[in-house]
Parts: sequence; structure tokens; C-alpha cells
Amino acid sequence: MLKIASTIQYFLPGNPCIYYGDEVGMYGYKDPFNRKCFPWDNADDELHKFFIKLGKVRKQLDFLAEAETRIIEANEKIFIFERFVENELTTDRKRKKTARNKALIAVNRSEDDMTINIPENYINGKVLFEKNFSGNTLAKNGILIMG
Repeated sequence: MLKIASTIQYFLPGNPCIYYGDEVGMYGYKDPFNRKCFPWDNADDELHKFFIKLGKVRKQLDFLAEAETRIIEANEKIFIFERFVENELTTDRKRKKTARNKALIAVNRSEDDMTINIPENYINGKVLFEKNFSGNTLAKNGILIMG
């Protein structure tokens, strides 16, 4: 669930902020034991690599600072949203808005495999990041980021 929550946080509007040590699986208790020294010799390497990849994908989507947000589906199992910047194109005195920069973010918060409906404008999109995703199925704790 930490990975799902972090993915949502990294791609919703605003700057993501993680608490010291979360990126390596560090946990704490009540004060004064809320956080100890950084676990240099006992870090969760798989989790750390996940955060590195998440950061690289966010950096790749440099339009996020000016992007709008559209929620596509939100319920107790699935959360799918889009970040995009619209560009006005004019041809023969007609105005048309098209998304020049866009990203689709989908997470499965349930214990079940879920079939998701990928919007038509993402059918030929590039998968930037995925975890437990195949075809149109987002498995338990699955994550999909498309551009």
C-alpha cells in the first residue's frame, strides 16, 4: 500500500514529500522512537529502486507543474486519473483543444485483479511504469503509468 500511496502522491498536483527513511522501508514507533538512524546496512533495496524509478518517471513528465487533473474512475478498488496540458490549435478559423502532454495513472487498491478501461487516447500510449499489469488487467496492488 505504501507504493500505491506514493504513486498517487507523486502524480497528483503539488510536490511529493516522503518522510525520512520511507524510501528504504524504515518504520518508527511513538516518540521518542519515531525514527532511528538511517539503516545504511539494512535498507530495503527493492523499495528503494521503486522510489528511484518513480522519481525518474515524474522528472520525465516535466509538464506536471502546469498540468490539470481529471479523475477518470475512483472507488474503493480502483483509482484512475489523468494529468494533462491542453494546447489550442487553430486551423481554418476553428479552435480545437488537444492534449499535448498527458499521463494516465491507475492503481488497484484491492485484493482482486481488476479489468480497467484504458481511455481511447491512451490505447497506443507508452507504458512508462507498471507493476502487476498485463493487457487491461491491473492485478492486486497494481500500478500503471502511461504517457
